[in-house]
Amino acid sequence: MQLAPDRATVDPAAIEALLPQQGQIEQMTTEDLRQALDVSRRLSAKILTVAAMVWRELERRGEDMTPYLEDIAYRRVRDIAGGKLAPEAVMKFGTRTRLLDRIANLPPAEQKKLAEGERVTVVERDPETKKLDERKLPVESLEKSQLNLLFAPSGEMRTPDQQRAVLTATPLKHPEADKPRGRVFIARGKLRTDGEVEVQAVIAALREKGFLPPLGK
Repeated sequence: MQLAPDRATVDPAAIEALLPQQGQIEQMTTEDLRQALDVSRRLSAKILTVAAMVWRELERRGEDMTPYLEDIAYRRVRDIAGGKLAPEAVMKFGTRTRLLDRIANLPPAEQKKLAEGERVTVVERDPETKKLDERKLPVESLEKSQLNLLFAPSGEMRTPDQQRAVLTATPLKHPEADKPRGRVFIARGKLRTDGEVEVQAVIAALREKGFLPPLGK
C-alpha cells in the first residue's frame, strides 16, 4: 500500500504549526492558552499511539528492537504496543515510575479511567477512634502506605472490604504492649503464624484469601 503524498513522511513543522510558538504565547488569551494545552496533551497521546503501531509493525517484520529498550520512553512505547499500557496513563503518570508500574498491572481501560481523573477508594484508620473509614482520592495523591494497601501483590486493586481485612489483620501498635504481636500467613491451604495472634486477625486473613465470605455478605 502506497502512502498518500502528503503522508509519505512525517513533517515536524506541520505538527509544530498546530501549537503556539514562544513569541505568540504572551499575546494569547487565557482561554486560548488552555485550549493549546489541551491540544498539546491530545497530540502527545496520539503520538504515543502511533509510535506503538509502528513498534508492532517493526516487530512483525522481524526487526530487532532490543537497542531501543535502553531508553525508558521506548520501553513505554513497547508496553503500549503490547497492550499492557494505556497511552493516557503514560501521559498522566509517566514521571512517577513506581506508580505507573503498579497501574500497568490493571487493564488498559481501567488505566485510562484513572488517567482521566477517576478516584479510588482507600480505607484508612482514624488515629484517634481507630475506626476504619473510606475515602475517595486521586491515585496520584496516595502515599506509599496507601498504595501498598490499595494494590495487592498480585497487582489487582483491593476492594474496600479486602482493604479492611488487611488493616484488621495488621496488629495495632500499643505503647504498653510488652511483646510483639504475630502475623498470619496462609499459603497452599495451610495457616501459620509467627507468634501470638488474636482470633480476629485470623478471621480477617481467612476472609481476604476467600476462605470466608466478605464483610456484609
